[in-house]
Amino acid sequence: MIRSLRALRAVACFLFFFVSAGAFSNHARAQQDLVDDTVEDIRVRSFEGFDSEVRDGIRWVYPEGSRSLMLELKAVAERHWTDIGTDLGVRMPLNVEIRIGRNPEEMRALAPLVAPPPAYATGVAYTRRGLIVLSMEAPGSWEPPELSEVLVHELSHIALRSALPDAELPRWFVEGLAIRQSGERGLARLRTLHNAEMQDELRSLSELEGPFGGRHDQVSVAYAQSAALVGALMNHAPDESLRHLVAELQEGKDFSTAMVDAYAITPQTLYREWRIELEQRVSRLPTILGSTTIWLLAIIVFVVAWRKRRKRERVKRAAMQAEEEARAAAIERLIKLSERARPIPADALSHRLMFRRDRIDEDLPTIEVDGQRHILH
Repeated sequence: MIRSLRALRAVACFLFFFVSAGAFSNHARAQQDLVDDTVEDIRVRSFEGFDSEVRDGIRWVYPEGSRSLMLELKAVAERHWTDIGTDLGVRMPLNVEIRIGRNPEEMRALAPLVAPPPAYATGVAYTRRGLIVLSMEAPGSWEPPELSEVLVHELSHIALRSALPDAELPRWFVEGLAIRQSGERGLARLRTLHNAEMQDELRSLSELEGPFGGRHDQVSVAYAQSAALVGALMNHAPDESLRHLVAELQEGKDFSTAMVDAYAITPQTLYREWRIELEQRVSRLPTILGSTTIWLLAIIVFVVAWRKRRKRERVKRAAMQAEEEARAAAIERLIKLSERARPIPADALSHRLMFRRDRIDEDLPTIEVDGQRHILH
């Protein structure tokens, strides 16, 4: 019995993380990044196979036939740009260029030649030049990323740099704020943090202050830590504190001093408190995943899988029924056409011709000689 419970607990833990990873695996791959964009001119370019137009301050470059996607992203950009400015306490004109590629290869071709995007990125912000480059496919996957979230993420980078053009900001704050403002879902990042904590792969605060280097999984950990740190910072004080922080930075204060003035906490203390909370949460995980929770998770997984299977079966049955109806309609049309084109038997044709001749003879003038009728010519 004990062995069975242990095995069931292991299976439940695996299913929990597997389901969370599967549900958000596409999102986890949709990483963004900032790129060094100290180049002379990256805006004046034309691209074959792409349309280009300027709408309300935004220059769009997008694949031919993708105008509906551009209009959808345009509405997202306009709506969230105002919200981002409100968060920062600044009002800025939306003057950017957004280039959209069908896949990472096209995104790389659309990017500045001297500053290509990272291999793992689906979106890149060149903040000093007001340029955003997006991909309609995530690297290493045929699944599309959440382009709306990626776009808002990059707009957050553009806005923060516009509000603070000369400030030196830690990378964890820049990325964490962008993740928060874009509303990206956090279940996959939570799983990443828990795995990194258990494997002792979390990055130190100093490692989070500069560019996120390393393998793709290490970069994912850095993004997850950044989102968690900014979340802990925002929970530490009211929303007005972010505007206070931006105002302090605009006055020329360094980030640590401005953070203490706005949030009454240093980056080091914030990081230390967050690590303690994470360790406690991970240590409670085996207790939380007790026998009752295991059965509940197993039931949830079963129900979700059952509903997905029923949905697939309904779609399959509907497709089969539509196919059968189309086939029956086609057969009925063929039968009607064949009836119309059915050949006339020889005897019936002879009868029709004789009948027609008789009708013709009746209509012509005739004369009777010796008991026989002759047609007059």
